[in-house]
Amino acid sequence: MQTLEELKNEGIVLKNRKKGNKYSCLGCNSWFKQINEALGHKQSEDNSITKLGERFKGIDRLLAIDSEKLNDIEVVLARKAELGKIGISVKEGYLNHGIRLKDGIGSQAYVCLECNLSFT
Repeated sequence: MQTLEELKNEGIVLKNRKKGNKYSCLGCNSWFKQINEALGHKQSEDNSITKLGERFKGIDRLLAIDSEKLNDIEVVLARKAELGKIGISVKEGYLNHGIRLKDGIGSQAYVCLECNLSFT
């Protein structure tokens, strides 16, 4: 059985709720009553889709590109947060100028498809 710290590193956290403790997937905001459900979700297609950015919709889906770090929960959460921070006009500008969201954090937060330059 994995420890709570190991689960947290994979994006599953235990939260105290009014009706008892529940496990939450930070990547896709799913909730589970039992640890076995959370562990099953972690391995499931639903969770993998979230990590790959498949659940992004509309312009966000166009803006986010693949990253070799998508198994890192920090990257998954950073991408999600970054897309929530920037407005539609900025997103459209990025798309029009060939800029794409890659990791959301660090030196490869964004990538220019024209010149292959990475930046934060």
